[in-house]
Amino acid sequence: MIYFSRKRENVLVYLSNAVEKYCRETGFAFDGIWQKWGPYGFGKEGRLCLEEYYPNALEETYSGVSGYIYSASEIEN
Repeated sequence: MIYFSRKRENVLVYLSNAVEKYCRETGFAFDGIWQKWGPYGFGKEGRLCLEEYYPNALEETYSGVSGYIYSASEIEN
C-alpha cells in the first residue's frame, strides 16, 4: 500500500493494520475489504498521540512488522 502525506507521522502508523495482521497470523478467514486502521490523533500542539484500542494493541500490531517510508519533494497527479 502507498500513503501520501505531508506529515511523516501520518504514514508511520499505517505500516501495519491490526485486523489484517491478526487474520493472517491466525488463519482467520476474512474476505472483506481491509479498512484503514490508525490508532492516532494529534494533540493541541500538533504532536502525534497514539492510543491503544485494547491492552498491548500497539505492540501486537507493530511487532515484527517492517516497512519503508520514502520522501518526495513533489508528487504529480
